[in-house]
Amino acid sequence: GSINKIKEQGLNAANTQVMEIASWLTDVHGPRLSGSPNIQKAGEWAVAEMKKWGLVNVALEPWDNNRNFTRGWSNDKFYLASVSPQAFPIPGTPSAWTPGTNGLIRGEAILITETAEADLQKYAGKLKGKFVLGSAPPDVAAWWTPPATRSTVEELVPRETRVTPEFGVNPPGGRGGGGRGAPQAAPGGRQGGAGAPAAPPFNRNQFFLKEGVVAIFSTSARGHGIYTIGGSRTNDPAATLPAITIPAEQYGQIARTLSKGIPVTLEADIKSTFHPNPTMFNVVGEIRGTDKANELVMLGAHFDSWHASTGATDNAAGSAAMMEAMRILAVTKVPLRRTVRIGLWNGEEQGLNGSAEYVAKHFASRGAPPAAPAG
Repeated sequence: GSINKIKEQGLNAANTQVMEIASWLTDVHGPRLSGSPNIQKAGEWAVAEMKKWGLVNVALEPWDNNRNFTRGWSNDKFYLASVSPQAFPIPGTPSAWTPGTNGLIRGEAILITETAEADLQKYAGKLKGKFVLGSAPPDVAAWWTPPATRSTVEELVPRETRVTPEFGVNPPGGRGGGGRGAPQAAPGGRQGGAGAPAAPPFNRNQFFLKEGVVAIFSTSARGHGIYTIGGSRTNDPAATLPAITIPAEQYGQIARTLSKGIPVTLEADIKSTFHPNPTMFNVVGEIRGTDKANELVMLGAHFDSWHASTGATDNAAGSAAMMEAMRILAVTKVPLRRTVRIGLWNGEEQGLNGSAEYVAKHFASRGAPPAAPAG
């Protein structure tokens, strides 16, 4: 029957294509930052594959609203190293939508933990050409518990009976509306007095930029080479400082050397490109149903990723699984009464943008609540 045909394709190692699809999305076309040339290439590859499988209405469906994606971005070269007193390579990643270094540069590192405008004045005129470590080195705790464990039956049973909150009460992933890429408030912001408009908040990075700092470093307390990174697509390239996240190991080594009164010289060559007004899209395709073709079964996953890695688990894994499901349904030709449609969403990392645009275009827009009746 139909179920056996599906199982033969999906569970037989000779037939399944899910890992091959994942490899194309990651090894060849990862990372897939929204608005970058890479996600465009990944989308074009996915469209070509689904057309080969026999899906119809396959396309890169453009958004009706670009949702402030006026700049695409890609990192084309990254080189960072310590020169003295010890020479060693420094792995890392520039924050998305921040500029590069305009060629090879060399300068001293400096640790600056102050955030208030008044406290930073002592550095005025002394930062030109410097690499700034913007916070104290973190205390990296040892990992005594392995990150992956096997749950026992006794641990799993309570999860089966646990009641989860309804959708809308607890947003997917615990996110609000801003998204991970939303701009954050600058530290040291000031408010005006009662009745007075708020004064422009003090932006420490703008102070550094004005003083001629070449780049600012950040890190993560997780250690073991692990760090997280994002970026804001609203950055003005001319008013943004190159921002680089590096592992805690190298960050700590530089900071500890500086604390001994020993200068640390670094060099960097970082090239990043801004791509104006990229086409924003979702990847769509479908298998038409028969007598209930106007009813839809949707398969979806987000297609975009951040830029520090290939985006395997976030979320090529989901995209590959959904594409494989569509491939299996197409090649087995199992009878489908309803239309099965796939949507691979762009812009998820910046706030669920692609799926929101798709819903607004094809189903309904949440919009603003209606005004209260007069009187």
